[in-house]
Amino acid sequence: MGSRCRGPPILEADHHSWPGGPQYLPARFIGPVARNLDATGILLQMARDVLL
Repeated sequence: MGSRCRGPPILEADHHSWPGGPQYLPARFIGPVARNLDATGILLQMARDVLL
């Protein structure tokens, strides 16, 4: 089974939030939420690719 990944998503900084998720605390406490990718969407697509 080959991988269709084009490389790892790039995050600008090391934060304590879920990429593409809600900003559940102010950015000054946990850093800003990464908006350049949707981690949930990536995981769901990977699961679909493997299971279907």
